[in-house]
Amino acid sequence: MQVPFNFVDCQAADEVIPLARTADMGIIAMKPLGGGLLDDARLCFRYLQQFPDVVPDPGVETPEQMRQILHVMESAGPLTAEETGLIERYRTQLGTEWCHRCDYCQPCPRHIQISTVLNAKSFARRMPREKAQSLASAAFEAAESCQHCRACVQRCPYHLEMPGLLERQRSLWDAFLKTGTWA
Repeated sequence: MQVPFNFVDCQAADEVIPLARTADMGIIAMKPLGGGLLDDARLCFRYLQQFPDVVPDPGVETPEQMRQILHVMESAGPLTAEETGLIERYRTQLGTEWCHRCDYCQPCPRHIQISTVLNAKSFARRMPREKAQSLASAAFEAAESCQHCRACVQRCPYHLEMPGLLERQRSLWDAFLKTGTWA
């Protein structure tokens, strides 16, 4: 069984993973880095080590990233108090209003690429400014046409208030375009 699973998207630990265990099913953790949301790969994989029967399915871009992940996975052990504190800080910072990139909110009647807008911080952090702009500018232009119809909110399994989130992201995007950094 494959399920989104990381230290901020961890609901599967309570019911889905135990159920898979009782059925003697293998468990694959997709999005171990939160789909690019989480920037501390070491911490992400240290968290997953606490579930020895869960195999992560990471997306990597370079051989070095793979080597780093393998190094972490080879050095098992319980989370330290410091690591647990870092995880709690991430959870507090993200709260419950973050896009899981499932795209169940689509299609938007205004053709807004909602997950692209809501996850633009990931582009801004990982890419040169020009590349991030080329990937997300059209989505932000379309987001200006949001009419708050709430069709996306009704479809979102996480009940995110998309119209408000889109507005907030547009403000952050404008600041990014001016300063080159994401606040």
